[in-house]
Amino acid sequence: KKNTTITASEVRIIDIEGINKGVVPLAEALGIAKAQGGDLIQVAEGNPPVCRVIDEEAEAAKKKSQSKVNAEEIADIEKKMKSLKIFRLRPQIDSHDLGTKLTQASRNLEKGHPVKIVIQNVSAANQQKHRELIERIYDSLVETKIGHSLYNLSKLYSQPFILLSPFSLCERDAKSEVK
Repeated sequence: KKNTTITASEVRIIDIEGINKGVVPLAEALGIAKAQGGDLIQVAEGNPPVCRVIDEEAEAAKKKSQSKVNAEEIADIEKKMKSLKIFRLRPQIDSHDLGTKLTQASRNLEKGHPVKIVIQNVSAANQQKHRELIERIYDSLVETKIGHSLYNLSKLYSQPFILLSPFSLCERDAKSEVK
């Protein structure tokens, strides 16, 4: 109920700053609301009912701007998640070249882009180099919390690629529960 649609003779009023003004006659509560530039809104039933002075235009503008900011943040995250960065490596890669690729992958993860590292030409002859390469990638990006992998190190040995997310799964799950 709002303003003159409130039927009680007395109301408990909370002003626009959130201060409890106590029980006052309805006419006085309407005067307080008008003086503060807001509307008297009944927020709870009771004897007397609880009413609050609210500036509805300011509240609506605040909610609109907040939802716009949230929508922009979500759109930015979705845009970054769609821009998957792919790095192709071979088990015989030089140490300096690997360092350069890991630095590039790290920068992309810090910018919010997911990274896929594809390891090509893995044969039985170079299995040991393949394992060492995966361990170095894992140590550089996952262990330092720059990137987050769905799989643990032992599972990555059998995968032809490593997919890294800039966001941990725990953070994503916590954000989805808030929504």
